[in-house]
Amino acid sequence: MLQDGIQLTPASTSNSTGKTRNKGKELNGSASTEEEEKRQGNGGDAQPPPASTCTTCAKGHTCQAVVSRTREMRSLIDAKKSHQAQALFGHLADEGHRPSLVTYTTLLTAALGCVRQMKDAGVLPNVIVFNTLLKGFLDANDTAAADDVLGLMEQFGIEPDIVTYSHQLNAFSSLGHMAKCSKVFDTMVEARIEPDPQVYSILAKGHVRAQQPGKAEELLERMRRLGVRPNVVTFTTVISGWCSVADMDNAARVYKKMRDAGVRPNLRTFETLIWGYSEQKQPWKAEEVLRMMQEAGVRPKQSTYSLVADAWKAVGLVKNANRNLGSPDDRRRPAPNASDHDEPDRRPDDDDDKLQRSGRASDKRARDRQGWRLCIVGAAVVVVAVAIVSAPTAILGVLQGAKAEAG
Repeated sequence: MLQDGIQLTPASTSNSTGKTRNKGKELNGSASTEEEEKRQGNGGDAQPPPASTCTTCAKGHTCQAVVSRTREMRSLIDAKKSHQAQALFGHLADEGHRPSLVTYTTLLTAALGCVRQMKDAGVLPNVIVFNTLLKGFLDANDTAAADDVLGLMEQFGIEPDIVTYSHQLNAFSSLGHMAKCSKVFDTMVEARIEPDPQVYSILAKGHVRAQQPGKAEELLERMRRLGVRPNVVTFTTVISGWCSVADMDNAARVYKKMRDAGVRPNLRTFETLIWGYSEQKQPWKAEEVLRMMQEAGVRPKQSTYSLVADAWKAVGLVKNANRNLGSPDDRRRPAPNASDHDEPDRRPDDDDDKLQRSGRASDKRARDRQGWRLCIVGAAVVVVAVAIVSAPTAILGVLQGAKAEAG
């Protein structure tokens, strides 16, 4: 039965593990898993919330209207009036307010309660419903509710799939909790679910957050032994790990390993290198990355030139910075001689040297990246919550139908 985009099957129907996964997208805040679930569970119809017109919400704060409406929603949910709670949520968004994380978590809690009611009604939700709930609670850092979701999956007899484990790994790795990551990973392997490059990229990210780039690189060797080919995200994550501990020799070595493996670097790869060399106050190496990009067939963006310019500014060479911020003709001019930046012994001799001269991003880039990550986390919560908004309506509709048939 398909209702409001959520697949519901009778309890007697055999379970589907849902192991099919979209491999066309790369890891970036687990974007591919979210799109996979949206496509399978909601038909890809989930829309982002409208732009906020409330001045308080527009500044990123929670206004009093959102607080009071969220309390009303919680009261309606406690009174088993999920329809009215959903309608109240819709009015809140229509009036130009930005629902808070607590608001979305309230809806997710209501949906979790509906899933429990489905069990009593003999209606079986599929793995996508549970994965959506799990992702929402993990994004809200509500581990107790996430454990409840996993417990309900076990009660329903729904086997976790690779998406289920990826959500848990992503949440723990983002916090640098690698012991928990290892436990989840081992459980996944015991369940005979083969990790893919995205899973290994998530693990690598966790080791990088924990300042363990060596362990992140060990995953590349493990993948090779298991016949899993690392992708550009996996390599770039390991490179960023070495950059974060100021070890640019190893960062350049991993870059060379990536090229030798036939994996094509992308813009993020080069900007990560720029960031690393910039932090080491080596802007001439950051600029050399632009030549490496040309050789790899990757076109720099204006932001890339800005990063190199900031690297020069950090050492007080504003003229060189302005050259990178100038016109395309200015950028095509030869780089300054070694004497221009007081490094007479650091001139590119061959391709191997070029691989050892990879880039850096400035303090501005570091702030931009941190803000970008926060935006992605917020967007993920919005997407998951909007996707689940229709769940109470669909579930209650099924329950009402089951009740009518029983009558």
